[in-house]
Amino acid sequence: MRRHFDEDPAIPYGNLTIVEDFLPPPSALIPRKTPTTRVTMEFNSNSIAAFKDFARANKASYQAMIRNLVDLYAQQMVEAAKKTKKAKPSTAH
Repeated sequence: MRRHFDEDPAIPYGNLTIVEDFLPPPSALIPRKTPTTRVTMEFNSNSIAAFKDFARANKASYQAMIRNLVDLYAQQMVEAAKKTKKAKPSTAH
């Protein structure tokens, strides 16, 4: 499916899967010590400003809050994938 440039990029297209809202509140993203791997990413300036505000309010590091958010998201996606695999009926006899 090809998308035209005049379409609104905020409107989804294609095959969509609705997932449960599982994102935690900023206070739940307070840093914890775990092994890490260094990566470089680019974020929207408004998103970073929001995380800096949340971090300041919770006396935490905004980078650690983002890292914990990504960790929680990845964990949720892995659990959802496991449930999907279990739910599919076997076609082999």
